[in-house]
Amino acid sequence: MESRHRSPGAHLPLLLSWRFLSRLAGSAVRTGAWNRKRRGSAKRGLATAVAVALTAVLTPSPANADGTGYFDPVPTVNMVEGCSYAYFTVNASFTNNNGWSLEIRVLYPDLTLFHLDVSSGPPTDGLRGEIQMVFCHPKDPPGIYTIEGTLETVDLDASHHTVALAPITFQVVAPPPPPPAVVNTQPPNVTGAPIAPQVGYPLTATFGVWTPGGAVVTDQWLADGQPIPGATGTTYAPTLSDLGKAIAVTATASLSGYVSATATSLPTHPVSKLVQNSERPWLKGPAKVGERLRVKPGLWQPVDAVTFRYRWYADGRRIRGARDDRLRLTLALKGSKIYCLVSGSARGLDPVRVRTRASAKVER
Repeated sequence: MESRHRSPGAHLPLLLSWRFLSRLAGSAVRTGAWNRKRRGSAKRGLATAVAVALTAVLTPSPANADGTGYFDPVPTVNMVEGCSYAYFTVNASFTNNNGWSLEIRVLYPDLTLFHLDVSSGPPTDGLRGEIQMVFCHPKDPPGIYTIEGTLETVDLDASHHTVALAPITFQVVAPPPPPPAVVNTQPPNVTGAPIAPQVGYPLTATFGVWTPGGAVVTDQWLADGQPIPGATGTTYAPTLSDLGKAIAVTATASLSGYVSATATSLPTHPVSKLVQNSERPWLKGPAKVGERLRVKPGLWQPVDAVTFRYRWYADGRRIRGARDDRLRLTLALKGSKIYCLVSGSARGLDPVRVRTRASAKVER
């Protein structure tokens, strides 16, 4: 039914196709070779007949439902991500006809990109067809395109008639570039748990640094990567349902005219129900009879919420009545190695016991 030709040197992926909407009468349409017929050339064996008026018009089809077609005042194809389509309709009327040949050309801007050649054998009294063009972003460049054509008919008396279809110039518009995105230059962070978060003790979030300034930042706390219902704001105290889960916070920055962006903090260690010790208790003072040893509790979590109990031992045997953070070394302890067992407790958490290193042997 048709033959298509791309001009040498044209590398655009523009497609061109033809389909009949209707024809007035006649035999089936056949594929036509590329014809450059001269006016007045005759075909053998044709009867003579009186030539009649030949009319043909090329028009843009109405706008497409998806908005990618045409609109006044200039026919325009608005490309989208993917492919957009443009349609043109050819209408021609003629009678006493012994065949016709239709040539369509697409120009950009002065380069012939495509030829479309359609021809028909006798007899045909008119035609109505549609030309479809496809523009794919970002392969096809925007700009001004022209579609034009020539219709040639052969009468029964072998005379040729040619009419040029008035060219249509149309504009192909690339989709607008996407707006810039808000950029995170410093990620959110969760503090308040140097070792591991603990049930009931608040964590604090900072939401990072964003550019450009002025963005509105919203947040969401996460447990093992899943949103915690209702957990927003700068602080969050883990609950029993968070036990064993890592806590993080995600922040989303929005600014008018920009694409919103999201950033997430590094996760914490899993939530615990135990008091945490990050620095082991140690003993301070000389190991001599008559002197005092003092225990320093070290670092515990939750900060400022842990209370301590002390138990002193000499060579692994508990020293009765020694329950303070200080121990006077008596003559009975001479030659023994001393250590202290420190128990840390906090409201709602299970206590933890940590032992100091043993002292040197007590000397006199």
